Amino acid sequence: MCKKILFAVMLAAGVIATLSMTAVAQDDDVSLGKEGATAVFTSPNNIMYQARLTTAAGAPITDTATVTFGIYAAYSGGTPLWQGAWQLNPDDNGIFSQEIGPIPDTVFTGATRYMQISVRGEAMTPRQTIASAPYSISTQTRGIQSTYGFQFVTFRSTSPSAPIAFGYIGPTGSVVSGTGNFTASWNSSAQRYEITITGHSYYYNTFTTVVTACGVPELFQTSSFGGMLLVYVYGL
Repeated sequence: MCKKILFAVMLAAGVIATLSMTAVAQDDDVSLGKEGATAVFTSPNNIMYQARLTTAAGAPITDTATVTFGIYAAYSGGTPLWQGAWQLNPDDNGIFSQEIGPIPDTVFTGATRYMQISVRGEAMTPRQTIASAPYSISTQTRGIQSTYGFQFVTFRSTSPSAPIAFGYIGPTGSVVSGTGNFTASWNSSAQRYEITITGHSYYYNTFTTVVTACGVPELFQTSSFGGMLLVYVYGL
C-alpha cells in the first residue's frame, strides 16, 4: 500500500538525478542552495529541474537570472552533448523550477551523463551526475500495467508550490484516494493510464506531474493528449 502523499517531498520522488552537493560559481557570488536540487524526467524528452539559488552567504537570489543547462559525457572538460538557456524568476526563497528540453534521444545512450549549470554566465561546480532513467525508458516502446499502482501530484509549471491534483491510482486505473477532482482509467490498447483533471486541460508544456511507484520500483513517463494527463509505466 502507498504511504500518504506528502507534498513537501514530492519533488524528491521519481528523481533521476538528486543534485545534493552545493554547486558554487568560480567567483563565489552565487550558488545552488545546500539542500540541493532535483531533476525529474518528464515528457517528451524533457527534464523538470528545481533548485534554490542563493548568494555564497546563503541569502536567496530573487531577481531574474539567465540559467544555462548543459549535459556532458565527462565530469569535467569537453563540449556539451546538449545545451539550453532560460530566463528564470526565482520565488521569494530563491527557488525556481524549469522544464528543460527537448533533449535528443542520442544524448542518453546508457552511459553516465553529467549536468553543468551556469548562472549569469558563471559555471556552477562540480557537475552533477544524471542517472540512466531516460535511457531505460527510451529502450522500451510500450508501457506496462503498474504492479501495485502509483501516486501522482500535478501542478502548474509556473506554480510548483500549489498542486492542483494528487492521488493514488490502483493498477487497474481505479482512483483509490486523492483530491477528488480527477478521474482515471487504464487504456489497455494504448498501454497507458489516462487521467482527467476537472477544470483543467492538461498539456505537458503547461503542467508538471511527478509520479512515484507503490510497492516495487518502476519508471514513469508522463505526456498529454486531448486535455488528459497520460502516464506510461516501464519495468526496471
